[in-house]
Amino acid sequence: MKAISVSHLSLSPTDAIKGIIEAAHRHEQYRLNGCINLVASQNRISPTALQFLGSSFAAKFTSGELGHRAHGGAKWLDHMEEIVADLAGRLFSPYHAELRPLSGSIANETLLMAFTKPGDTIIAPSALAGGHASVRPEGFAGFMGLRVVDLPYIDGGMTVDLDALEMMAVRENPRAIVMGTAKILFPYPVGDVVQIADRVGAKVIYDGAHVAGLIAGKQFQDPLADGAIAFTGSTQKTFPGPIGGLIVSRDEIIAERVRHVTRSRLDNYQNSRVAAMGVVFAEMLAFGQTLASRIVKTAQHLGAALDAQGLDVVGMHMGYTRSHMILLDTTRRGPAATFRKKLEELGIFTTATDIWSDDGAPHTGLRLGANDIARLSFAEKSVVDLASIIADVIMNRRDARSLREDVVLLSKVHPRIDESFLL
Repeated sequence: MKAISVSHLSLSPTDAIKGIIEAAHRHEQYRLNGCINLVASQNRISPTALQFLGSSFAAKFTSGELGHRAHGGAKWLDHMEEIVADLAGRLFSPYHAELRPLSGSIANETLLMAFTKPGDTIIAPSALAGGHASVRPEGFAGFMGLRVVDLPYIDGGMTVDLDALEMMAVRENPRAIVMGTAKILFPYPVGDVVQIADRVGAKVIYDGAHVAGLIAGKQFQDPLADGAIAFTGSTQKTFPGPIGGLIVSRDEIIAERVRHVTRSRLDNYQNSRVAAMGVVFAEMLAFGQTLASRIVKTAQHLGAALDAQGLDVVGMHMGYTRSHMILLDTTRRGPAATFRKKLEELGIFTTATDIWSDDGAPHTGLRLGANDIARLSFAEKSVVDLASIIADVIMNRRDARSLREDVVLLSKVHPRIDESFLL
């Protein structure tokens, strides 16, 4: 990857601040007015949670952890974190939540540091299957000196090949097996993988970055009940929160090991983000199951609507999805990157990606997330209208001007978070 070219604007400090303020204002207006967000790794944060990111907690960090601070002046910070810890404990009960990781990738890295050492072998999803760089040779796992073997898949990358994995585990003797990807449509056979891992003394780690909110809302599998030692999550995907990460451990012994590594790695973990997450945890306790159910149903409706338009939806023979995400194979229509750009010009935000192919040929597609539009309570008719617009772009059936008008009109039907998903 080439280094980013930085233009020299030569702005005065005052003009630079004005430019940053303008960018922040325009970004908010651009993303929330006249546009539809289908990026699976983003969500709509509530105004209440948002305000805590700019609260007094943002500028007064204190080292250590709740009840054991290195600096004075943490009285009210501790009070806040005690409330948030209680909310997290209730939401994830009977498991143990670690809230300090600043991102899902840092959460993955923390677990690798806690349960593996340089020279160990891990089995993890490939980049093509959606494995995150943090568990890949080109990312933190490689930096840490781990040897990475690709987790085997069949059925278009949606099903773990258990027979191949069992032979691989005996041959490679891994210290850990990582499951969970950025292209997760259906639950994984965690219990079966745990049985294989147990035979060779390995631990199973579940990367739940995309589905953590669905797990908390009890609308997806519970990987810890199936034997995984911990799952990681991002707090801005199916969780409607600020950018951040978390680790949920199966028992106190695992949780204490995670806490030990976290204490060593993160001195400052952005207390303002923790405060905002407290609001999100309260929201999820109040209506998380309803929201998570709405997300999954909206994604399934979107998959069916795209299929009805004649597009190639991955997993349609399995019901399209059981998560928040749809994978749309555009290979026979054209490059996904081209369609992503065209959709963005109309105000529809998506993600271009490669798609697993059992035949070995390269496939390209769009990853669409229903998490944002579900929080806006897109009606089934609106989902059908949205699918029609997407199909019009991919099949080149209408001009950009009329399509843009329809996007603006559709966004006005659902302008803000549904009141039933706010406290």
